[in-house]
Amino acid sequence: MIQNYKKIQKISHCALTQQSNNEKIFQKFEIQSHQFRQIKYFFIYISQLDHHILYYLLNIQISSFRNFNIPRQQQQMNEIIFVILIQLFHINKFISYKSIKNLEFQLFLYYGLVINKQINQSNIMAEVPESFRAVRVHEYGKQVQVDTIPIPELQKGEFLIRVEAAPINPSDAFFIKGLYAQLPLPVIPGWEGSGVVVKLGDGTPEWLKLGDRVAINARLGRGTFAEYAVGNINTFLKLDEETTFEQAASFYINPLTVIGILDVVQRNGQNVLVQNAAASALGRQLSRYAQSLNIKVINIVRRQEQVEILKSDGAEFVLNESDANFGEQLKNLSEQLKAKILFDPVGGDKIGELLTLLPIGSTAYLFGVLSGQQKVSILSTEILRQKKVIRGFTLYDFIELNPTLFHDLNFHAKLNKLIRNELRTQYQREYGFDQFQEALEFSQKNASNGKVLVRPHHHPKQQESLLLCIIIRRSQIIRFVVSQIRIRK
Repeated sequence: MIQNYKKIQKISHCALTQQSNNEKIFQKFEIQSHQFRQIKYFFIYISQLDHHILYYLLNIQISSFRNFNIPRQQQQMNEIIFVILIQLFHINKFISYKSIKNLEFQLFLYYGLVINKQINQSNIMAEVPESFRAVRVHEYGKQVQVDTIPIPELQKGEFLIRVEAAPINPSDAFFIKGLYAQLPLPVIPGWEGSGVVVKLGDGTPEWLKLGDRVAINARLGRGTFAEYAVGNINTFLKLDEETTFEQAASFYINPLTVIGILDVVQRNGQNVLVQNAAASALGRQLSRYAQSLNIKVINIVRRQEQVEILKSDGAEFVLNESDANFGEQLKNLSEQLKAKILFDPVGGDKIGELLTLLPIGSTAYLFGVLSGQQKVSILSTEILRQKKVIRGFTLYDFIELNPTLFHDLNFHAKLNKLIRNELRTQYQREYGFDQFQEALEFSQKNASNGKVLVRPHHHPKQQESLLLCIIIRRSQIIRFVVSQIRIRK
C-alpha cells in the first residue's frame, strides 16, 4: 500500500473533485469505469455523514486490510476508499490528536501483519525441513503428545502441505478415544485441514503447483494435526482466491457428507427428509443446502434456542423433541409431507424411536454414534409389519460412487463457492499446538456452538517476531502516517 499510495491518491482526488470522465486515469491505474462510479457514489454518500461515523468507517476500512485472502481488485478498492476517508478528514479538519494516536496504532498493527505475512510466505516456500511437530496418540483414550518426527515419503498421487488450519471434528475425538478405528500406535489424528503445497509427488495433475493453497482429507493415522501433512489427488480441494484457509479447513467431512446425504435422497426419488441433531454444524449445513435444492427438511433439535437458530437459517420445519407433543408432531408432519427418509448421527435407542414415528416403508440411515451406544434398537413389528429398514451411511459410500469427483475442476469451483455460503462452517475458538488437549476438551463440551480450529504454526515466538517487526519499522510507519494525516491549522 505504501508504494501505491500516490497512485491511489490521484484516483481518490478524481472522486473528490468528481472528475468522472477522465478515462485516461482509469486506464493508467487499471480502474474500470464501473469501479470509478462506485468510488464516486461512495464519496457522495459518506460526505453527508457525521464525522464520528466517518471515523468509525475509517477504522472498519483499516480492519478490512487484514483479510489477505480477498482478490487484489477488491483490496485495491479498499485502499482507494481508505484514502478518500483520510482526505475527507483533511478537508474538514476532523481528526483530533487522540484520533491520530489511535489510527497510528491501527496502522502499526496493519503493517506489522503485512510484514509478518511476507515473512511467512517466504518461509512457506523455503526448503522443506527434515522433521516437523505433530500431535500423536500413543495410547487410545489418554492424553495426546506433541512429538517431533521425520517428514514422510510421498507415494504416487500424493503431495505435502504446510498445514495452516485444521478443525476438530466429533470423529477426531472418537478416533483419539479408540472408538472409531484402532490402528497400530502412535498415530496422528486429524481428518481434514488446509495449507500450502510445498512438495509434489509423482502422478499429481499439471494444474496442481508448488505454492497452491489447498485443503486435504488426510489418510487415517497420518492426520492434519501436524505442521505438515500428506494430501492425495483423489480427495483434495484447490482453493480459489476468495476462499480462506479457515473456510477451506472444514471442506470435507461435513460438506461432502451433506452432498452425499442429499444425493441419497434424490437417488430414492424423494424431495423431503427428516434429520436428527439438526442444530449441529452438519445439520445446519444440510438444512441450508437442501433449501437451495428445493428439498424439504424436517429438522429435529433438543432445545428451544436451537429452534431459533434453525429458523434464522431459513428452515421451514423445526421440531423440538423436548416438547410434550413432539411424537405427535413428527408423526403428523411426516405423514403430511410423505417423509420416508431419516438421517440420524446419534444412534442407540434414538434412531429406532424416530423411525417408529415415520410412515410405513420408511428407511433410517445411521451415519454417526454421538450417543456413544454401539447398539441400535427397534421393535420387530416395525420391521415385519411396517416394512421399515435401518441402513448405514458413510461419506466413503458417496466417494466410492464418485471416485473421480475431485479430478473435475468444475467440482472444485462449485465446492469453493459452497463452503463460503450454504456449506460454510462456523468457528468459535482457535488454539495453537501447545493447547491441543484443552482445544479437544473444549470442542467436546461446546460442540453445538461451532467448531474449534487448530493452528499448527501458531507459536508464541511468532507473536514475538511480529511485535519485533512492528518495533523495528516503527519510524517508517510513523513517517507514512504523518504523510497522510496532515491537519490544516
